[in-house]
Amino acid sequence: MFYLAEDNFVHADRASRSTALEIRAPFLDQVLGEYALSLPATSRRGLWRTKPLLRRAARPLLPSAIMRRPNHGFGVPDGVWLRGDVRELDSDRLQRQGIFDPACVSSLLCRHLDGVANHAKELWALFMFQLWAMTNLGI
Repeated sequence: MFYLAEDNFVHADRASRSTALEIRAPFLDQVLGEYALSLPATSRRGLWRTKPLLRRAARPLLPSAIMRRPNHGFGVPDGVWLRGDVRELDSDRLQRQGIFDPACVSSLLCRHLDGVANHAKELWALFMFQLWAMTNLGI
C-alpha cells in the first residue's frame, strides 16, 4: 500500500525529472486494473512464477533470456558508488566529530573496498551523516 506510492514512485519520479525523461506507470490504469481483477484468481497468480498474465502477453515480444530473468527491485547502487567516486570518508573529520570510532569506520571501509564484505548500508549512512554534520553543524 505504501511502498509503491511513497518509495518506488518517488524514486522513479525524481530520477526521471533529473534527466528530463517522461515515464509512465501503464499498469496502474483503472480500466486495466478492473479487467484484471475480473479474471479468475487462478489465472492471475502463478504457483511458482510471478505475473503469469504479463509474462504470457510479453512472451512473443521479448527474448527468452529476459523472460527467464528473476524480478529485481529498484535499488540505489550505493555499494558500487562507495567503491568508486564517493568512497573517501574523511577520517580526520570523523575523529574531530568524536561520534564514531575512526578505526571501526576505517575497518568497514577497507573490508568493503577489498570485497571481503558488503558494508554499503553502514558506510552510506556514515557518509550521509558526515555530509549532514558538515552542512548543518559545521563539523
